[in-house]
Amino acid sequence: MLVKKVNLMLLRGESATSYTILGEAYLQLDFGKSMLKIGRQEIETPFAQVDDIGMIPNTFESAIFENRNIEDTTIFLGQIQRMAGVDAEVVDKFTKVNGSNDMQVLGINYEGVKDLALQGWYYNLKDGEIDSIA
Repeated sequence: MLVKKVNLMLLRGESATSYTILGEAYLQLDFGKSMLKIGRQEIETPFAQVDDIGMIPNTFESAIFENRNIEDTTIFLGQIQRMAGVDAEVVDKFTKVNGSNDMQVLGINYEGVKDLALQGWYYNLKDGEIDSIA
């Protein structure tokens, strides 16, 4: 058997062709113990996360607000609109999350006890099959 062509593509999109994607481009405002980040960004929460199992992580178009005014506590608020990456519906371009409803996220992380982190997360989805995840 004669091999005429060997084609190795590490990054393959929906049409089995290679692709490039602008993963992160955001505006970040820091004020006091608060941070507001708007744009394409990597997010680490239990349900919406980078999940970097390959070269292209999950990236989100979102607005994220974090506050650390309470000692040992981080409050996380997010509005996630689109995503791209290994877990996205279409991996090689940014597509809507949850149809046209987007996803809202509320998280609280407390680390005031030695060697223990307590977290609570709520995801508002408003779609026909799933209303929320906690």
